[in-house]
Amino acid sequence: MHQIPTDPADDLEGAVRELLAQGIDIRRQVDGLTSEMRRRTMAFVVAILAGALILGVLGTAAYLVSLNNRRAIAENNIKFCGLVESSASSFPAPSTPRGAALQKTAAQLLTDLECDEQ
Repeated sequence: MHQIPTDPADDLEGAVRELLAQGIDIRRQVDGLTSEMRRRTMAFVVAILAGALILGVLGTAAYLVSLNNRRAIAENNIKFCGLVESSASSFPAPSTPRGAALQKTAAQLLTDLECDEQ
């Protein structure tokens, strides 16, 4: 069988149409992947922001608890200072070595509790 020669322009035109169709398919695939990438990126950003918000809230709560504890400790130290001051008083003078050691320890405790500053 004898083959009819084809025109090179027709072959070229067919090849161009085929490449154009492939280009359109590739473009659709790229658009789909771009959309998926945007969705995943947005989910990642939302997760990071939510984590940062949670850490901020927890940090603030911990700081407020710390401030509350410091205030409570200071109030209790003030109440305790009166009791310790009576033991640290040098009047009457201790008559035993144990009494002198207790008086010295009470004086140190007054300093540690910062009773002198109140």
